[in-house]
Amino acid sequence: MALGIADNKTLSFKPNDFKEPSVTKKAVIIMDEVDGMGAGDRGGMAALNRMIKKTRNPIICICNDAHSQKVRSLAFSCYDLKFTRPARGTIAKRCAQIAATEGLQVEENALEELAESCGGDMRMVLNQLQMLTKSETCMTQGVNYMDMKAKLRQMNKDQEIMLSTFDACKKLLNTSLSQGLSYRDRLEMFFVDHSIMGLMVHENYLNAVSKKPVDLPLLNRCANSADLMAVGDMIGGRIRDNQEWSLLPDLGLFSAVYPAYL
Repeated sequence: MALGIADNKTLSFKPNDFKEPSVTKKAVIIMDEVDGMGAGDRGGMAALNRMIKKTRNPIICICNDAHSQKVRSLAFSCYDLKFTRPARGTIAKRCAQIAATEGLQVEENALEELAESCGGDMRMVLNQLQMLTKSETCMTQGVNYMDMKAKLRQMNKDQEIMLSTFDACKKLLNTSLSQGLSYRDRLEMFFVDHSIMGLMVHENYLNAVSKKPVDLPLLNRCANSADLMAVGDMIGGRIRDNQEWSLLPDLGLFSAVYPAYL
């Protein structure tokens, strides 16, 4: 692979004449889903590293999980560029243009609500809009805010599915993000990955209050959180030893929800 497509000179064929290839330097190599390499591609990551070091052509490696063990070796060969989800206002503005092109009239606040419910997933928003175009009522009368709320109850994408483990932990420990969450919502954050969420809260709960002034009430809250996590550890041991998986909600409360709330 490193001696083939990644060579410093690549062949370019003319649009209408495939018999006369020419040499060009304007080429880019895109490697998508590199965090999925390793399952059936033994040695694939090493070959990719060799290709990056050899070629002068730019190589773009795309992955979903930058913290994966499989892509850790690429950190020394690549520049890490993180992309964030677009703001819901940006998504709403672009989707309004698309909807108008397709003949669908949607209020801007309805599109913002749709973007919020989809977690900033542009593909999901477009899929939802496509479903609305299949409705004759929506095409003739348009979609207002209340119509969108009613539709979202039927085809809403669960928010916890869109969260990574790190985002869920941040949502539990960050006061501004968690203040609007009910205990049920906080417990759903635990079930994003129940096997590791308690450990992540234990590792970061002190960092969450590190910028607050140290006083006796703060120390008491930290001590109470530690006591609750100790109880959660005992519950976790009972679950593993006796296979009592019905105790998972209790584990979530004692190891993540209550300690993060305090």
